[in-house]
Amino acid sequence: MTDLDILVPPGQANQARSILADLGYRPMEPNPRPGFQERFAHAEDLLPPAGSSLQVDLHREFREGHRFYRLTWEFLQPCLQEVTCHNLTLKVLSPEHLLIHLCLHTYWELTRYCQVLDLALVIRHLPVNWEQFAAGVQACRCQMPVFRVLDWLHSLLPELAPPPAALGLADFRAGWAERLVLNGRLAPLIPYVAFVAHHPPQDWLPFFRAKLWPDPAFLLAKFGSASRWAYLGQFFRKFQDV
Repeated sequence: MTDLDILVPPGQANQARSILADLGYRPMEPNPRPGFQERFAHAEDLLPPAGSSLQVDLHREFREGHRFYRLTWEFLQPCLQEVTCHNLTLKVLSPEHLLIHLCLHTYWELTRYCQVLDLALVIRHLPVNWEQFAAGVQACRCQMPVFRVLDWLHSLLPELAPPPAALGLADFRAGWAERLVLNGRLAPLIPYVAFVAHHPPQDWLPFFRAKLWPDPAFLLAKFGSASRWAYLGQFFRKFQDV
């Protein structure tokens, strides 16, 4: 294992970050503007201290599909389950929510066989309640990618899981934003479409201002130069083929 996903309530993210900082963990990415990560990021990647190789991803929620699909703390928290590991009591995702997360993760990484193995292990060894799983998929409005992953998995290992149509996941039509996510043609734009879709209008200006006009300290730390024009040129080159 090279990284550890830790999910915390959004209101406790600062406390969790402080604890990890005391252990020697440090942010992988600098803040474009003060408070940007704390206000807008759904997760923070933290580099390990010297002598350790375990990176920590500190999540307030899980997002997949260029950040379009969301598994929020409010959705996940009521079904968290307690497990004991090395005399520690930990809370982990329910089998149903873990499977949803893996399906979303797998949809964009089908070339990695370890993702398929993870799906098979969860289905074989954890007590997945398929009715609750289907209800969770519908509640998160992620039917399309989950349907496609399970349909593909069912064609390979039909005994492993019920066909997704039998779970009621086929009767769904994607909206315009989701179609952009699924076809992948406008991939550089999708994180920004997702932000607008999931955040109120009062968040839009500070978010895009930080993206387009970050602090010089951010530019120097990340790119080795405080030149805004060089940064803007690099930023807009991402969209040349869109």
